[in-house]
Amino acid sequence: MTQTTLTTERLLLRPYEESDWIAAHEYGRDPETCQYQRWGPNTEDETREFIDTCIEASHCPEEMGYFYAITLKATGDVIGGCNLCSTSKPDLTAMIGYTINRAYWRQGYTSEAAAALLELGFTEAGLHRIESWCTPENIGSWKVMEKIGMRREGHEHEAVWLKGKWHDWLRYALLDYEWLRGISAR
Repeated sequence: MTQTTLTTERLLLRPYEESDWIAAHEYGRDPETCQYQRWGPNTEDETREFIDTCIEASHCPEEMGYFYAITLKATGDVIGGCNLCSTSKPDLTAMIGYTINRAYWRQGYTSEAAAALLELGFTEAGLHRIESWCTPENIGSWKVMEKIGMRREGHEHEAVWLKGKWHDWLRYALLDYEWLRGISAR
């Protein structure tokens, strides 16, 4: 099964193309954009390798995960990337992740893309639970998770080694029936 394209009000989430490495490298090399990520700032080779991995995954998303370029519907410009990856197949659990070019922060694009991943996970992939994590300092990320209906499940102290030091970790999750309840309440 090949990965499908997702459409939202302002965005098109589509499988990566080889030429996307240029736009991905623009935010992937930015120290501020990747300060809370395990990767980055990236070299050109690292960005190209990432895009190649995402393209490979798009041919078998049920095994490798769904990796999308976040593009603006109006222009086709790649402004970020997002993913939905299984963390436990027997438990029907996956995690979402997202990164967006700093030029597009605070405009609702990340929340729009993340909400589309929830819909994909709960409708197409048949998941029971979708999770995500971030450091407490990554205020934008945990605000996105809360905006799309995920609940904070815990605060793990010094749980992740990131960029040369220990960081706390905030754990968020949403269950399928909670998502459905939220959809029906809108």
